[in-house]
Amino acid sequence: MLYMHHTIGEDLVLPSIKDAVGVMFGEKEVKEIERIPLSNNTVARRIDEMAEWTEDELIQRIINSKYYALQLDESTDVQGLSQLIVFVRYIWQEEVHEDILFCKPIIRGTAEVIFNVIDSHIKGKAWLQEFLNKVPMLRGHTVAFIALQALVSKALPDDFKTVLNTAVKIVNYIKTRPLQARLFRKLCEEMGSLHTSHLLHTEVRWLSRGKVLTRLVELRHEVLIYLEGKTEYIEHLTDEEFILKLTYLADIFSKLNELNLYLQGSNGSNIFAVHDKIRAFMKKLLLWKSCIEIGKYDCFETLETFIVENQVQPKMNVVFAISAHLSLFKKKN
Repeated sequence: MLYMHHTIGEDLVLPSIKDAVGVMFGEKEVKEIERIPLSNNTVARRIDEMAEWTEDELIQRIINSKYYALQLDESTDVQGLSQLIVFVRYIWQEEVHEDILFCKPIIRGTAEVIFNVIDSHIKGKAWLQEFLNKVPMLRGHTVAFIALQALVSKALPDDFKTVLNTAVKIVNYIKTRPLQARLFRKLCEEMGSLHTSHLLHTEVRWLSRGKVLTRLVELRHEVLIYLEGKTEYIEHLTDEEFILKLTYLADIFSKLNELNLYLQGSNGSNIFAVHDKIRAFMKKLLLWKSCIEIGKYDCFETLETFIVENQVQPKMNVVFAISAHLSLFKKKN
């Protein structure tokens, strides 16, 4: 178990306040300040009491709501460990509100693990479980988007998975070495590049990949110059087929990121808006697939930019791979 120490008030804040009060008002008032309880145990107890009160207040609001909806998200803490965050949406004072219901550490973000964590938390609060069993739940949002996430993140075809993994290795080769990162930034500045650094890729936060891949495509010339003679990654960055697949992945991840941000924001405040947004996205998959098959690439901005600027004609195996992935995407959902 992780024990938190809350001594900043006693060790830093209180001495500073005592000095200020002593200068402004004198020693009598300093004695009064010293009576303020700021020990580690006292502060920890007050934090626990406030947390319990906040949770009780949230549950009471949910109890008084006619409907509720659970939404899930996965994040990482400062140590890089996965944390499952469960949000609850409910009606309070005739308005839709959203709050964090709980946050739990998880080892793997599979559907089974996520379900077990939620189930265990609710069963640990019998009265909450009884309430949630009785009150209708607005379903569809979380389940639908988890399916989208699982497909694009975990079920990529082998050829696209190889491209993704190689791109991540290239970024991490530069970014995880401070000296390498500084030298690369200096090179970009000297070349007048629009960007001067890569975004750091994180395996858990899969939605960050769209931005990471897009930045790698935009800086590929600078990366080529920087990596010359240093790694085996150069052959990938000069491979036309590799770049075509890389630009497609950058675009599809970016589109999913936009969808995710919509679902998390206030625009997706009700199940009907969420349902319509996801249905529209699924229809777009069919449109994108049709466009790719007839040689129209404007639906994928990064891919089209590379094709136009370099005057390349994607080979049929690349077109087929993209089309097959979009078909798989649609089929699974």
